[in-house]
Amino acid sequence: MLRLSPFPLRLSATALLALTALLPAPSSAEVLSSSNPTIVTNLCVGFDCANNESFGNRIDLSRLRLKNFETSIEFVDSSTASGFATTDWTLRANEGGNGGLNGFSIVDATNGSAPFTIEASALSNSLYVASEGDIGLGTSLPQAPLHLETSADAGIRINRSGMSQAYEMLIDGLSDFVILDVDAGTGPFVIRDGGVPNYSFDLTPTGMILNRLQNSTFNLRYSSADNVNAFFVEGDNGNVGLGTDSPDAPLEISDDETFSYFRITATGAPVNQSVDITFTQGRWERASSATTSSTATGPRCG
Repeated sequence: MLRLSPFPLRLSATALLALTALLPAPSSAEVLSSSNPTIVTNLCVGFDCANNESFGNRIDLSRLRLKNFETSIEFVDSSTASGFATTDWTLRANEGGNGGLNGFSIVDATNGSAPFTIEASALSNSLYVASEGDIGLGTSLPQAPLHLETSADAGIRINRSGMSQAYEMLIDGLSDFVILDVDAGTGPFVIRDGGVPNYSFDLTPTGMILNRLQNSTFNLRYSSADNVNAFFVEGDNGNVGLGTDSPDAPLEISDDETFSYFRITATGAPVNQSVDITFTQGRWERASSATTSSTATGPRCG
């Protein structure tokens, strides 16, 4: 039978501490220091830290370890004065929840965005900033303010949100520089490898200049559906060829027919608006007509 003592119950300090240890721990315990505490070696923070967390055999390294199923470091700005910055930021390792992204992110916690993310398994030197400020994408030796290097076709894609059209700039397998129309699957602009002359294509405020430095080996060619040399200008002498890439005169017209001709038209003339100059069988003829569609034969000259 339990009997209650009529005298007050008194506990020693040791017994009181032992009794307190049996009570449940508070849900948000904290350690608050108003001084400057120092941790000389390593620190592990998180529910999954062991009682004697192992940091390896190196005792000369000081490490901070966050160990949990979802870890992050928050930067909470407590500024309240007008004009002071107040945005909160988070360094986050992996997204939480099923299917979360494996990656490291800098998160704008105030505005709910992640402007910078590195996914797991990203290649070395995916982003490299050299000491002089040059940025390497795929290289640790950037040779320009922005240097892109890959083992496949190096490319930069440009497209606008909400629009399907996209373009790419790349160096293809032949070492040519190409601008691609991604949707059409075409490369409308190509610079061939091998040393294209300076100022081959020059756009000025007053017009367009081809072969500005007058390089003698730079020729101009336009190809039609049935003639690779529909229009050709030689770089060394300026001769123009229609149907030939080796014109021997200021203007040479060449084809594989039995005759060749060119037409001069003045649509404002009341009569004989067109004149055909025809060369056939070693002779040339002039044919005049009222319209450009006429094929009437005129008097032979010469």
